[in-house]
Parts: sequence; C-alpha cells; structure tokens
Amino acid sequence: MPAKPLASPASARATPKEVVVVINRRAGRVLQMGQESFARTLSEGFARHNGVLHLVFAQGEDINAALKAVDPQTVGLLVLAGGDGTLSHALDALVASPVPCAILPLGTLNLLGRDLGLTGDLAHDIDAICTGTPRAVSLAEVNGRRFHSNAGFGLMSTMARERENARRAFPFSRALGFVAAGLRTLFTYRPIEVELGEGEKRRQFYADTVLVTSNHFEGMPWRRPNLEGRLLEVHLLEAGGLSARLKLLWLAAQGRWRDHDRLTSFTATRFIVRRRKKRSVALSIDGEACRLHGPIVFNVAPETLYLHAPDT
Repeated sequence: MPAKPLASPASARATPKEVVVVINRRAGRVLQMGQESFARTLSEGFARHNGVLHLVFAQGEDINAALKAVDPQTVGLLVLAGGDGTLSHALDALVASPVPCAILPLGTLNLLGRDLGLTGDLAHDIDAICTGTPRAVSLAEVNGRRFHSNAGFGLMSTMARERENARRAFPFSRALGFVAAGLRTLFTYRPIEVELGEGEKRRQFYADTVLVTSNHFEGMPWRRPNLEGRLLEVHLLEAGGLSARLKLLWLAAQGRWRDHDRLTSFTATRFIVRRRKKRSVALSIDGEACRLHGPIVFNVAPETLYLHAPDT
C-alpha cells in the first residue's frame, strides 16, 4: 500500500506526531560535522515544520532494528539518513514500515537521493521531505536481496572494494577517497569471464564490467527520469584493455557513456549471470562490496518503495 501523506501543518500542531530520524553514525557527513553539530542542524530544520524530533544514531544491524522499532501510533514520519549503501541494507525495513518514510542522503554519489530531487543540503532536504508527497520507487533484486539503484561485476565490484580501502586511508575526505579508488581500479583491474542468460540464450563474454540498473539511467551524473519503470537495464562492456576503460571514462564525463563501441545494453525483468569457473562472485550492490554464491539471478522486486520527496 502507498504511504500516506504527512498531516497538514494545522493538524500537526493539534496532534503532534514524532519524527524519528535514524542516522548512520559512520556516515561521512556525521563524522565531518560531529554528532552534536549534526543533531543541532537537524533539530533546527525539523523545528520549522513543527516536528517533535527524536534522533537515533546507530550503525550496522542496529540501523534496521531502529527502523523496525517505530510505533505507528506515535510516529508520523520515519527518516533514514545515510549513503546509498546504508539505504540499500535498510530496504526491507523501509518497504515494510507502517509509517511514511523518507531519506536524507549523506553519501558520496547519493544516486537515489538525487533522483528524488534531494540535493544533499540538509536544510533543503528537510524542507523537501516535510512538504513533499509519497513517490513510488520500483526496486530490483539479486539472489533475493533488494537494491535501489545498481549492482555490478568486474570494474564495479573492484571499485567498491577500493572505495572501502580508501575510506580507511582518507577518512577526512570522501571526494579524495573516491578519486583514489577510481584511479587504482582503472589501472590495476583485470577483465572477467561471464555468461549471461539461460538455456539456448546463454552467451559468453570476456568483459571489463557488467552493470545492472534498476530502471533506466542516463547522462552524467547518472539520472533516472522514471523511478517506476519496473525494469532492469543491463550494460556489458566487452574487454578492451586500459584504452577501452579510459574511453569509457572520457565518454562518461560528457554524459555519452552509451556511445562506447564496446558497450552492449538491453532491458529485462529477469536474467541470470554466471562467472565461469567461479563458485562465488564479488559484486557491488548500491556501491557496497559483497560476495554471492551460485548463479546470480536478477529480477524486478515485487514490492514498491514509497518515499516522501518533492514533486517533480
């Protein structure tokens, strides 16, 4: 069922409901600002909308526990503050939440937040979610795990692993860590052998990367004009060495990454990927590194996520 809009300001004053914000305490923005300064900024922002604010700083599995613990009788809005990876791990709890939900993007790329019209500026985004309406977001699944934006092999999973290393090496700068991870990935990566499809439709590739997106992405930075498409888009970059990877980077900077002559793209609602001679596969799911076993099955998730965001 779609989430219900927030109460009007008048009714909120008459019967105030609590706004619960669950915050990833390890998010870069929180570490940079400090918890006290971050909490003060949120308190000032929600005070403009008569919000009775309750902040929960958590990390790891405690984030999901905090999301599931909300009381729908007293909570009028549940907000998750974190990066794309934090949001991805919390999708099950957000989909099942009995109260209206929203996100405050605190990561480096903030793919889902940008597509919802959120900028990463806390004051702007608080105003946007408090005055916004429920927006539908169709999700995808890989081996039963939901994701909101993308999942990838090859370059994508290597980049995710290098980003984790860079976060430890450059905790003071997300941007510097991202650049360092990108350069190391670009120059040290080795292509992979993959098999796409099943039955008579199986095809084998020697690829630099396989990227699966939930709905259609375009341009640079990536944008999704439609979050409700309920489709998967698959992009496979056939191996071409460093020159092909540099060309992809050059075209991506111009928003023309689809023009790469080694890139094959198609849409589906379900398909299978196998790594040849590999029992487990390293992936990047919404920017976070992980490993899955057996054939990797992608499909459109049956549920729809509803998030309060500005109308577009």
